[in-house]
Amino acid sequence: MPEGDEEPQTQPQLESQPATRSPAEAHTSAIKPNPVPTPKPAPKAVPWEIPGIQCYEPPDGVFYAQMGPTGGKQGYPAITGHVGWGISWYINGLLIPEITVVRGKKYTFVVEGGSDPNVPARYHPFYITNDPVGGYFHKTDVEKKGIEIYAGVRRTRSGEMMPTGIGRLCNWTPDNEGPEADEYPSFGAYQRSLTLVCEEGNPGVVTWIPDKNTPDTVYYQCFTHRHLGWKIRVVDECDSTEAEESRVVESVALPSDLISEESIQ
Repeated sequence: MPEGDEEPQTQPQLESQPATRSPAEAHTSAIKPNPVPTPKPAPKAVPWEIPGIQCYEPPDGVFYAQMGPTGGKQGYPAITGHVGWGISWYINGLLIPEITVVRGKKYTFVVEGGSDPNVPARYHPFYITNDPVGGYFHKTDVEKKGIEIYAGVRRTRSGEMMPTGIGRLCNWTPDNEGPEADEYPSFGAYQRSLTLVCEEGNPGVVTWIPDKNTPDTVYYQCFTHRHLGWKIRVVDECDSTEAEESRVVESVALPSDLISEESIQ
């Protein structure tokens, strides 16, 4: 070894010991947050062309709100960009059509979305709101901030919102022996394969007159489930010429035979 150089000292190896934590720290680290899952984006698909309900139809201003299937990849997910629950609102026989209404005109929604609150899958109160998601019943106080409801609920003396758009359940039911929804080239072809099946009971009725304070875009939704409905466009005037109606006409109770429960407005 050259003079002046010193042999490096070998340090004794110390056995690694785990860090000591207090019982409180150990308990805290064992609790992991339960994150709220982010809804998956709907798979991209070309949506069916479903005719909107124009401002001049139906002439009597009566809409029939019933339940039905989402229509596979080309239906609800492709139209809205959200993954649905497997069921959606059908308005006048159409899968979540965009509706156009005129301020100052009275509209009647004959609601057949189910009336048994003990069976959530068969209970879909109808309401109109500025919320594109729906499901007001399950929202937190923070989530409810900024949300307005224009029809389909009433406020109790305690301030609680109670749905009024409740009636028997009518379902547009697919043929179990027929093709899957994705195999149909158009909504028209798919719609002709559906059969409207209604339970016994009476429909509910929601009346609504949009006014100057109603936003240009609102939504028809389910009070107890998210992502079942779609858009309503609100305009000041309707100058379109009369055209063939979009709705699928069914034999149901006439609005004159029904009693509308007072709504929030």
